[in-house]
Amino acid sequence: MRVPNTVRPTASLVRTLVAAGFALVLAATAPLRCNPGVVLAAVDTGLTDRGLVARKQAVRDLTNPFTIMCVACHPDDEDGLTLTLERRKFGARTVTLFSTSGEGGQNAVGPELYDELGRIRERETVEASEIQGSKPYFLRLPDFGFSKSGDEAMTVWEKAAGGHESLLRLFVAAIRDLRPDVIITNHDTSTGHGQHQATGRLLIEALDAAADAARFRDAGSAWQPQSVLVRSRETSDKTITLDGSGFDSVRGMTYREIAFQALLRHATQGPWTFDGYPATTIYAPLTRPKATSERIGSPLTQGLEVPRGAFVVGPGALEAPPGDLRALLAKALSGDVVSDAHRPRLVAGLLALDGIEVGLGFSKPAVIAGQPTSARVTVSNAGEAPVNVTQIFLSSINVAAVEKGSIGKEGAVAPGVRIDLDSELSTDSLLDGDTKALGPRPATFDAYSATARGGEDDSIERVSGTVSIQSGGLALPVPVAAFLTIEPPIALRASPLRGTNDRWSVSVANVSPKSLEVSSSPLSAERRILEPGAETVFDVGPPSSGRQSIVGRAAGTRSGLHALASIALRGLDVPVAVAPGLRVGFVRSFEFTLPAALDRLGVTNRELSMDDVRDADLSRYDTIVIDNRAYVKYPELARSNARLLEFVRNGGTLIVSYHRLREYPEGLAPYAIKIGNGRVTDELAPVTILEPSHPVFSTPNRIEARDFDGWVQERGLYFPSEWAPEYVPLLETHDPGEKDLRGGLLVARYGKGTFVYTSIVWYRQLRGFVPGGYRIFANLISLGKS
Repeated sequence: MRVPNTVRPTASLVRTLVAAGFALVLAATAPLRCNPGVVLAAVDTGLTDRGLVARKQAVRDLTNPFTIMCVACHPDDEDGLTLTLERRKFGARTVTLFSTSGEGGQNAVGPELYDELGRIRERETVEASEIQGSKPYFLRLPDFGFSKSGDEAMTVWEKAAGGHESLLRLFVAAIRDLRPDVIITNHDTSTGHGQHQATGRLLIEALDAAADAARFRDAGSAWQPQSVLVRSRETSDKTITLDGSGFDSVRGMTYREIAFQALLRHATQGPWTFDGYPATTIYAPLTRPKATSERIGSPLTQGLEVPRGAFVVGPGALEAPPGDLRALLAKALSGDVVSDAHRPRLVAGLLALDGIEVGLGFSKPAVIAGQPTSARVTVSNAGEAPVNVTQIFLSSINVAAVEKGSIGKEGAVAPGVRIDLDSELSTDSLLDGDTKALGPRPATFDAYSATARGGEDDSIERVSGTVSIQSGGLALPVPVAAFLTIEPPIALRASPLRGTNDRWSVSVANVSPKSLEVSSSPLSAERRILEPGAETVFDVGPPSSGRQSIVGRAAGTRSGLHALASIALRGLDVPVAVAPGLRVGFVRSFEFTLPAALDRLGVTNRELSMDDVRDADLSRYDTIVIDNRAYVKYPELARSNARLLEFVRNGGTLIVSYHRLREYPEGLAPYAIKIGNGRVTDELAPVTILEPSHPVFSTPNRIEARDFDGWVQERGLYFPSEWAPEYVPLLETHDPGEKDLRGGLLVARYGKGTFVYTSIVWYRQLRGFVPGGYRIFANLISLGKS
C-alpha cells in the first residue's frame, strides 16, 4: 500500500501556458442533466457489471487511484473509447462533465425536440456511461442548436447563468467536487461548434480559478488536476496515444467494441457504424507535471503522483489469493490512513471478494405524484461465510419523502442467499406547499405536441442511504443510491382546431390517485373537479402573453399547486392563404409538425405509408411532401422513388426537405443534386430573394423581406453544394463573415410538374408559428395550382 503526498502543478503554470497561446489542438466533433455531483438513474444495458465481472472490476479498481474527468459539451461528445479503456482496462475512476443536455439538436428516432429531447439524451448518456463504467454530470446550460461562434455561446450561457462569474462558478464547482487528477477534452477554443469553443474556453479559465482558494470560496476547496490533455488529430513526440484494440477477456469483446456499444445508446443522434469508430485516441498535453517514477495505469496517468490518502495494490492483485488481498483491505479499512475519497473503492473491493452485492431499487421506478412505491434493498451473498445486515437507512434528497427513515430489520444472510427488504416511500410531499415544483425548471409544450406528459418536468429524485453489514468481523457501511421518477398528476393533449389560427382544443386528464381541481388560465376562471382517471377539454385561444396555463389543484387539501402545465399557444399574427381545393400527401419522418401545420392551414392532407407510395393512386394529390430525413427513416422509400418522379412528370409537385450527406444519394432527384455540409445557423442571417417574380414568392401570399424575420434557431442545414442547371435557386443566405449559400431552395420543372429540394429548416419555423415560415411554406405546397 502506498500513501504518499500529491505534488500538483502550480496555478502559475496554467496561466503561463494560456498566456503563451497554447491553444487546444483538437478539431471539434459533433451531453445526465443535474447539478454537479449528481447523477441520474443507472439503466440496465445488458453490459452492467454483475457477479464475477463485477468482482474482477472491483479488484482492478484497487490498482488505480486516479480520477479522470472528461469535459464535453453535448451527449456523444464524450471520449467514449478513453473512458472505457481507463475504467475497464486500467481501473481508474472516470467521470464526464457535460455543459448541456443536447436539447437543441435533431432527433433521429422520434418526435421529441427541445426539453423533451434533452431529457431523452440524458437517459441515453446514462446508459452509455453504464457501459463505459463512468459517471456523467450535467451543468444544464442551454443548447440552442449548432453555432459557429464561441462568443455567441458565451453570451447565451452568461445570460442563462446570471453573468460570467456565475457561469464560471459552475465549472469551478464541478472540478472541485469531482477532484480529477487528469482532465481530458476534445473541444477546441476557437474553431468548430461555438458551444464546443465556449466549453474549451471556460475549462481553461476554470482550471486557474479552481486552484485559487481565494476565488469562489463557497464552491468547495481549491483543486487543480495534475494533467490536462486535449484530443489531437496527429501524433508527435509529445502526444499520447491510447489503443482500444485490446481484448477484455472478462467481458468477451475488445475495448473498442465495448465503447461502440456505449455509443449506440445515443440513438437520437445516430445511426452509427462500427467501421467509422476509431480504434485509437490521441492526446496532446496542455499541462503536464514533471514525471515521477510511478507507473500506474495508462499512459495518461503513468508518471503522476499518487493522490494523498489513496490505497493502491499492484496489478498482480488480480491473480493473487483472495484471502491475502482481503486481509490487506480489512487492515486498511480499520485504520485512518485511507482518505474518505478513496475509502469507497476499498469497500467495493472487499464486498466483491466476499461475494456480497448490495443494491437499491423500486417496485415502481416511475410514479405519479401522490402514488406510493416500495424501495427494495437487495443484499446477495455469493460468498462462503454468512454476513449480517445490521441496519438499512434511507434518506431522501430534495422533496421525495421516506415514511420510515430507518428500516429496523436485522438478520444474517447465509451463503448463496438473497434477501429483499422493502420499505414504502410516499410521494405525497410533492403535493404540499405553495411553490413546490415538480422539476428543476418549467416545461412548455407547443400545440403541435400530440401529447404532453406533465406540467413541470418529471422530477428525478435521488434516494440514497447506507446498508450497514458485518462481514468477517468488519463493519462495512455500504452506500446505496437509486433514482425515482415522479411524474406530474396532469396529462395534457393539445391540438389546433382545424382551419383556425388562434384556437386550440386542450384535453386535461387527471392521472393521479387523488381528485384534482383544474382550470384554464388566464383566459378562463372556470374550474372543474376531476376524479382520478377523468378527463376534460378546454377550448382556448392564446392570451396576450402567448402562453396558456392549465392549473391543477388538490380538492379538499391544502391550497398548494399540484401542477402547473404551460402550453405555448401562439397563433399566426398574419393571414396565410393556400390554393383552394389543395390536396397534400406527405411522408412524415420522426415528428408531427408537418401534419399539424397542414391542419392549421386547413389543407386536406393524408399521411402516406410506404404501401401508398408504392401502390396507391398518387394523382389524387396536388402536392407530396417528403419530410426531412424521411429517406433515413424509410429505406424502402428510395425503392419507390420512380413512382414519385412519375407523379411529378404527370403534373404533381414534389417537395423534398433536407437530408444529410449520403442520406439523399444522387439519382433520387430528377436532376443531379450533391448534398454538402453547408449550414446557416444564425436565424438572423440576411436572406436575398433571387427570383422575386417566381410563384413561390407571389402566389397565393406575397412574400417580402419581413417574412424572414423572427425565425427560430437557424435558416438551413446541409445545403446542396452542386446542382444541375435545370434547377433555379430562389434564395441566397449566409452566416456572418461567410460566403453565400444559394442551394437552400431549388426548384425545377420536370415533365408537367415541379420538383423542389429545400434545405430550409421548415419544421422549426412551423412548430414555432413563424408567420413568414408559414406563408412561404403555403406557397410551396400551392405551386401545382399557381
